[in-house]
Amino acid sequence: MSRHYFTLKISRQRLIACVQRPAGDETWSWDGTRWHFECATNLPSSRRVFQMAHHAATDRIVLYGGDIGWAATYGDTFLLDAGNPSQASVTSFGAGCAGTAGTATLQAQGYPMLGTTFPSRLTNVPAGLAIFVVGFSDTQWNAAPLPLPLGPIGLPPACNAYVSVDAVVWVPHTGVADYALPIPCDPGLQGLVLFVQGAGIDLGLTTPVPLVTSNALRMTLG
Repeated sequence: MSRHYFTLKISRQRLIACVQRPAGDETWSWDGTRWHFECATNLPSSRRVFQMAHHAATDRIVLYGGDIGWAATYGDTFLLDAGNPSQASVTSFGAGCAGTAGTATLQAQGYPMLGTTFPSRLTNVPAGLAIFVVGFSDTQWNAAPLPLPLGPIGLPPACNAYVSVDAVVWVPHTGVADYALPIPCDPGLQGLVLFVQGAGIDLGLTTPVPLVTSNALRMTLG
């Protein structure tokens, strides 16, 4: 089995391992607790005695040269494309509205990296069914500007829609709802901005629509 490993600490304090396998090349990162699969698109061929450095401006690993013994000597240069940790970001905006279990709150549980899943967690909602809305905009949904007050359609007065409704996922839960948004391993998606917001069914409410909404998360894919 031919394989090679690169290890280097980068901005998110991770070690990178690139492995060549008969079934296909893979890249993994170690965060001190567990391994994460990374999206890598241009792994070099297996080699030894190569030179490697961290390029701070792009937060990439650069590899130069190497050989495979007497058979060949390489003079090529590779820039490891395993996502861009310095570009991946997530921020919270808006505010949740209060229900019988408190103020619905959505929190990020990781970073949105290509080839992985982005985990989020909705809390302070009664056990039952949660809704995760994924959108491409935080300014407009159809013809309506965002944020959109939801009190006029029967939700509690402080509830708002913060993201466009482009995808909806229903998650049953017992008081804490987790959702992992799959992110394809496609370099063309790097830098794409997505949004997610949570909502929970709250049958203890006296409003016409027994639903509470959370704050929202803005994600930049790295």
